[in-house]
Amino acid sequence: MPTTLVCFASWEPRFFEGVNNSFHKESPSTCIVIFSNEYASRTAENRKKIAQIAKEKNISLLEIPIDLTSSIGCWSALVSSLPANISKKSEVLFDISTTPREALWYILHILDALDCRTRWIYYRPKDYAENWLSRNALSPHLLLKRSGIALPGRKTCIVALAGFDSERLAQLIERYEPTQCFVGRQTGDQLGNPTRNTGFDDPFVKQKNIKLFDFNCYDASHDPLQKLMSELPADIWEKFNVIGTALGPKPSAITMFMLTQIHPDMGLVYIPSGDYNPEYSVGIDLTNISEGVVPTLTSIQMQSEIS
Repeated sequence: MPTTLVCFASWEPRFFEGVNNSFHKESPSTCIVIFSNEYASRTAENRKKIAQIAKEKNISLLEIPIDLTSSIGCWSALVSSLPANISKKSEVLFDISTTPREALWYILHILDALDCRTRWIYYRPKDYAENWLSRNALSPHLLLKRSGIALPGRKTCIVALAGFDSERLAQLIERYEPTQCFVGRQTGDQLGNPTRNTGFDDPFVKQKNIKLFDFNCYDASHDPLQKLMSELPADIWEKFNVIGTALGPKPSAITMFMLTQIHPDMGLVYIPSGDYNPEYSVGIDLTNISEGVVPTLTSIQMQSEIS
């Protein structure tokens, strides 16, 4: 069955190199390139190169512009364009490498509604910028269609796969004032991760009721969803209004999305960044490609019951 490649445009070298690699390895019939109006000029060169290769390989190319500054605008553009160009139950390869998390979750929600057989792929860079990646974080907000259910009388619990981003974690805690937090710190020695994990010693973070646990979303030796669920008390879903977020590497956003499939009462929170470093990352590491399948809701529920 023909495959549709869905990706989100970036100026990073790994965006072009990753899509080019997928063109050669997967031979998709269609490529859908989503890009933000705000950074259209930055991504123009990479999008131009991809269009040229798609033409040479006879791959149908569609570009979808969206507004990243507006949740409604982002959702409206995606929900009006993706179902019109992706058939139900079709094969989809979703390159999540440079996809902002809000758009990533909306895309997964739409593909799930279309009952697509979705695989994801993540290309890591060779390195990140040394000084800053993103900054000027904006106010956290719940996602449309995945905002969960908040019942009166219940206190708030945060479940976060935080990577090494303690600053935005602190912002999230300040915004929602949770009674309890369960926070996964990214482990592993990739890309200087150990030196970046020191932020969890921040006094504001330390004074909160936080249970820290190690979580390596790159580790293929275990099921990340089951790993996350094993760290959470079974009764939090009845005791708290639970909100979740993923601030670490992009594969953790897939895990958090799957958790909302099992527990739809949980809301997903996104913390947008006001600006991204033009030199965000360097190169691409084609020796460490992460990939997986986004299970259907039925298969996730069955797996949960077995466990």
